[in-house]
Amino acid sequence: MAKKSLVVCSHHIGDLEHLATYQAFLQATVHLCRLFGIEPEVVAHDLHPEYLSTKHALDLDLEPWPVQHHHAHIASCLAEHGHTGTVLGIAFDGLGYGTDGTMWGGEFLVADFNGFERAAHLQPVPMPGGAAAVREPWRMALAWTARAAGADAAARLGTALDPRWSQVLPLAVADSERRHSILTTSVGRLFDAVAALVGLRSQVTYEGQAAIELEVLARSVPRTSAPEYPTEIVEAASPEGFVVLDPSPLIATVLTEVERGTDRSVIAAGFHEGLGRATAALGARLARRHGLDTVALSGGVFQNVRFSDIVEDALASEGLTVLVHESVPPNDGGISVGQAAIAALGTPPD
Repeated sequence: MAKKSLVVCSHHIGDLEHLATYQAFLQATVHLCRLFGIEPEVVAHDLHPEYLSTKHALDLDLEPWPVQHHHAHIASCLAEHGHTGTVLGIAFDGLGYGTDGTMWGGEFLVADFNGFERAAHLQPVPMPGGAAAVREPWRMALAWTARAAGADAAARLGTALDPRWSQVLPLAVADSERRHSILTTSVGRLFDAVAALVGLRSQVTYEGQAAIELEVLARSVPRTSAPEYPTEIVEAASPEGFVVLDPSPLIATVLTEVERGTDRSVIAAGFHEGLGRATAALGARLARRHGLDTVALSGGVFQNVRFSDIVEDALASEGLTVLVHESVPPNDGGISVGQAAIAALGTPPD
């Protein structure tokens, strides 16, 4: 809820797909409006047409203000710091509906409250089975292996991942017509894939569980002794002309190290170090290209302290000011703050 300079973020509510949670969400909106004397005129909402929050917003008799998911993440960080200028925003998370109809999650945005320009993104890969890939990280492991080492390598690995691998493999191989699976640039799903590849877990009971456990592994290895696995930055690699951060070489290295029997804590540390440094290198390159001196980090992946420290330190060493979350959650718990700030300060949508 926002009114003049006041922004009120609710308590943690949770996944609206659960009935009791959805009812708590409705109760919270009414309660906060009454408590702070707010009579809403505008409702900001996510672009995803199937989110229950979006459906609720569009049912209200208020002016709708659609906000792209990752733009909202960056705006939440800007609002927290009172920063009204343009920044290079790095938004890494699980999933968010992109303007091209695919699922984003590894985004480099030139952004302010008025809008954003997508400057770069993670290499897109299929998300085999859609939502099933969130619950079963082995599916993303299959997709990233196919991308990094080919379908034959994914098939050889399949039996070790899950008995259903042969049915899922066609969904995990990208094709030019994208017939089988929606594509995703999600960094969260990349973390899931590596967690499955090193044998941490093939299924999760909550989103982000595999990535959290991978971070725990990495933190047992001092950064000074961690390897740095290679990640490629490819200029104008996508059809739209975006720069692409391609972790395929990193995944290929993970596969090799697993085969060699390298301690999985070392592999986890090498993954964090390699992806984090490459993220910062691309972020610094894009900031210079667009004449920016400030970078904002947001999205659920930046709850990972090890990864966040790597990216922040490397960006700061390039002389950039780095904005990170301190009081507003970097994950979707804080996204409403960004949505409200864009609706309050930005240019109305067409």
